[in-house]
Amino acid sequence: MKCALVTGGSRGIGSAICQKLADDKRYHILINYQSNRDAAEKTLEEVIKRGASGEVIKFNVSDAEGVKNTLTAWQEANPESIVEVIVNNAGITKD
Repeated sequence: MKCALVTGGSRGIGSAICQKLADDKRYHILINYQSNRDAAEKTLEEVIKRGASGEVIKFNVSDAEGVKNTLTAWQEANPESIVEVIVNNAGITKD
């Protein structure tokens, strides 16, 4: 299965990117979120409405070890899948 990972995919621009990728119907959309699972689930609903498949995946992009662990576990659970597209939409701010 071909996949597209969108960091910060649960809201705003990230959600719009997920939905646009879903229109293409070539990718299983991995919708990354950090804390707002409800928003990620709503984005997933929109992806499915557009005829694509997807799933939500939680990690904090500012935690390199956490990202590595989460994505390694996902890949081990999905050995036939390949992430062909990565959209680094999530932002890290230190105000």
